Amino acid sequence: MLYYTARDESGRLCIGVAYSDKPTGPYVDKGVPLLRNGTEGVIDCTIHQENGIVYLVYKVDGNAHGKPT
Repeated sequence: MLYYTARDESGRLCIGVAYSDKPTGPYVDKGVPLLRNGTEGVIDCTIHQENGIVYLVYKVDGNAHGKPT
């Protein structure tokens, strides 16, 4: 899987995901955002695994609008 940041149809930054059987692709996009925040964009996702639990870690992009992040 490949996780990335892109803009949705409204222009808000979201986290997307695409799948492939091989690391070199080709990748098929899920077609809709995997993660979208209601008021701010989301960026810089990464995967973290701890004790068998997989977490998607990301940043809310409030600083782009002068808000805390």
